[in-house]
Amino acid sequence: MRKVEGDQIRLTFRAVDSFSPISHAEYTIDADDWQLVDPVGQISDSKTESYDFAVPIPSANSEAEDSTEAAAAAGSGEHTIVVRVYDRFENMGIGKVV
Repeated sequence: MRKVEGDQIRLTFRAVDSFSPISHAEYTIDADDWQLVDPVGQISDSKTESYDFAVPIPSANSEAEDSTEAAAAAGSGEHTIVVRVYDRFENMGIGKVV
């Protein structure tokens, strides 16, 4: 789930793996650098982890402006957020929201 709160986007999601514990999760906005994110409990050690965090909305003045696609997205107010989650064996699950 995502929700705009002022100049931030709040992201909440739950990762579930039926076989092994979740190792780590990370996100990117508009194909920028990947950023690690901690689960609500601060430690990834379970087969189910919940995430709830806020990130600043990218501005039109950001470094990503060099890319015409990123500049167009910033100008339109539309951004793409991709989240990927890994288990301890490096199997990955991915989700995307615009």
